[in-house]
Parts: sequence; C-alpha cells; structure tokens
Amino acid sequence: MEYVMVKAEDLKQLLDDVKYLRQAVEKVLSDKDEWLSTEEVQGFLNCSTKTLYNYRKNGELSYRQRGRKIWYSKKEVLDFLDQHHVRV
Repeated sequence: MEYVMVKAEDLKQLLDDVKYLRQAVEKVLSDKDEWLSTEEVQGFLNCSTKTLYNYRKNGELSYRQRGRKIWYSKKEVLDFLDQHHVRV
C-alpha cells in the first residue's frame, strides 16, 4: 500500500469540491424527469461512450432501451455514484 501526504488545506479544498459537485449533480437530477439519456449520464459520470457501454455490459449500471435510444434511471445513476465514491 502506498501512502501520500497531502496538506490539510488541499484536502479540505478537495472535499469541498466533491461536496459541491455532488450537490450540483443531485440538483440537476432532481430537476429532470425520472429517466436520463446516454449523453446526460456521460456528462454526470464524465466518461466516454465506450466506458458507459462497459458499465452496461458488466451489469454495473442498468438501463432501458426503447428502439435505439437507451435510458438510465436517475436513482440508479445516483446509486452508482455513491458506490464508486472514494471516501477520504
């Protein structure tokens, strides 16, 4: 295991930034309908189309498909963010 020393002020700034981002994501998701498009989820997760495809393929993120359009539950996207949150 590797240890890294971080200044207290840098850690506080990082935690403040993470808290701000979490609140922003929750606000945007609460303002939307129950389902999110692929593009919206990519924006929230800051990931590529291929990464999002791998999340679906590996069963990490469930989805619904209507025709060629794929939709994600906003609750499941939030749960996914919580599961992949790095606690400091």
